[in-house]
Amino acid sequence: MAHRHYDVFEIAAEPTAWFENRTVQFATGVEGDIESVAVPLEPQVAPIVFRRLPPPEMATRDFLEPLTGVYRLGNIVFRIALDDTGQLTFTRNQAATERLLPRHGIIFGFADSEFFRIEFRRNAAGAVGALLSHEPTGTYVLERDDSVQPKGPSLDRPNDKF
Repeated sequence: MAHRHYDVFEIAAEPTAWFENRTVQFATGVEGDIESVAVPLEPQVAPIVFRRLPPPEMATRDFLEPLTGVYRLGNIVFRIALDDTGQLTFTRNQAATERLLPRHGIIFGFADSEFFRIEFRRNAAGAVGALLSHEPTGTYVLERDDSVQPKGPSLDRPNDKF
């Protein structure tokens, strides 16, 4: 592959190539990671976009369960839980609960914004001890609060004071 310009590359010419346009265009997200590649296979049709999928293990209960819990920064409380379908959810203080979408590694995003991301951090022992909230106004570290054990998606328990 030869670089043409910006995020556009040319595929080397091969006599057996079945399409004439030999360019591909990569698209990156706000973190600089490649999120998709567009390939114009047919001149009469818009390029076909192949989107990068998260690794399959990011959807398993074994991967997600250790991420669940309560995380705090002052009076800001993030509750991370698994819903009835086994998907990771996010609740900030008393706001509505949203599903987290796996991106890569241990980074999750939101359906309505690529500018807000949650990144979990492991301690030296390998346990999740904090999360980073990447927001347009900055990146914030919320420490895990093991004194509160969530019991499901709502996490509302009468004995806990948030």
